[in-house]
Amino acid sequence: MKRVTVLNKLKKSGVIAVLRAHTKEEALKVTEAVINGGITGIEVTFSVPQAEEVVRKIQEIHSDCEDLVIGAGTVLDAITARVAILAGAEYIVSPAFDKETAEICNLYQVPYLPGCMTITEISTALKAGVDIIKLFPGSSYNPSFINAVKGPLPMPINLRFFTTPKYKKTLFFLNKLDKKG
Repeated sequence: MKRVTVLNKLKKSGVIAVLRAHTKEEALKVTEAVINGGITGIEVTFSVPQAEEVVRKIQEIHSDCEDLVIGAGTVLDAITARVAILAGAEYIVSPAFDKETAEICNLYQVPYLPGCMTITEISTALKAGVDIIKLFPGSSYNPSFINAVKGPLPMPINLRFFTTPKYKKTLFFLNKLDKKG
């Protein structure tokens, strides 16, 4: 149930702000500005110093905000995923699929959004129980790729794709993506 709730919150948020900062304090300051601007989807990258503390503090400060969904990004292994989850991350994002990370996320019922580039990687991620695929690197894709992938792969109805392309392409891609699934 927890996993489904988080997936619904991610869908409802519409936009995920990817947080990169040089210090914990800077990360918290930027997060407050993003939340005050109305964005409810936050991804704290684990390239931020003390990222787990940032996740924990955001969850603590905004514990009364039901729509807010805080995730951890740039998670490269299962150990980091577990640290993030125990700090309060509600979803995990990584630049590449990692089987052990998928297993940890499944154990804790936390959505895992791995980066995949090929049909083989997407298929492997699906078999591991992934709900959302991050097309990575985002600048390498256009909406026609999704149609091409959906042909040979048996997609679950709720499977979603997302990407983080360059800003100029983001609005076009997300608009087209919404029409494609």
